[in-house]
Amino acid sequence: MTTVRNLFAAALFACAATAAHAATLKPAATIDADLVRLGDLFDDAGPLADSVVARAPTPGRRYVLDSEWLSETARAHGLGWRATTRFDRIVVERAGRGIDRSALVDALRDAFRQTGDLRNLAIEFAGRTPDLAISPLAPPAIEVQSLSVDQPSGRFSALLVVGGGHPTALRVAVAGRAVGTREVPVLRRQIQAGEIIRHADVELATLR
Repeated sequence: MTTVRNLFAAALFACAATAAHAATLKPAATIDADLVRLGDLFDDAGPLADSVVARAPTPGRRYVLDSEWLSETARAHGLGWRATTRFDRIVVERAGRGIDRSALVDALRDAFRQTGDLRNLAIEFAGRTPDLAISPLAPPAIEVQSLSVDQPSGRFSALLVVGGGHPTALRVAVAGRAVGTREVPVLRRQIQAGEIIRHADVELATLR
């Protein structure tokens, strides 16, 4: 009788433990940290919520965790969750602040001015500039750490630091050409011979 009672108590304890760790997969996860934890992926993860299960994507990026990965991870950590279909998944996205290309251009223009080049410069990058994002908590400042210029051609290479002082700071190497420009008056429309050119017919354009 005692043995039966003990077995029954053990079964109740096991059921209670399973219920305590029963979890529900979240529809999506947006985080701002270097590591992904069970609590980021599942509701009701209980004391297992702080368990680290993966590295987070870089700021502004995302990835997908599929049913197989989720099932294996839940099993390995003793979490009461099981995929109901092979289509169960979660999109993990890391919060990010995008850095616009124009911000890089402004930082480079300032760096050129510090070298004594006071012209109005058009900055042309060689190739496609990368999509950049840092943590929303990082300062948006862009520092030009080094700048090398070939004066006759205007070709340059530079190393920029975006969001300096924060763990998500980026070091970005860029190259291209800096071309001097000036504003000149140009016609807005075709003017016929003998026609008077009026103020509204002219606009300023920035040209090399």
